[in-house]
Amino acid sequence: MVIKLLIGRQIYPINVRPEQEGLFREAARQINERLASYQTQWIGQDTERCLIATTLDFTVRMLRALEDASCEPYAASIGQLTAEVEEALAENTGTNTTQTT
Repeated sequence: MVIKLLIGRQIYPINVRPEQEGLFREAARQINERLASYQTQWIGQDTERCLIATTLDFTVRMLRALEDASCEPYAASIGQLTAEVEEALAENTGTNTTQTT
């Protein structure tokens, strides 16, 4: 389906799946909100400069979110916990093999 989004002063027809319409409309709303903020701060600057600042702002936020969602810190912790569990199991198994039931 094609939806029309007003971003800045331009209308953009965008082809989206129906279930994504809300996401795209919210994205356009947030872009316009941030753009208006830059235009208020930078009176006299052209729209293109403010759009570039808006794009940079959102890209930095996205990269931070991806960095925060990185699995690396968790992978190290899981590796350490796995080693501890395996060590405990090995000790426990060693104890059980010497006992008779």
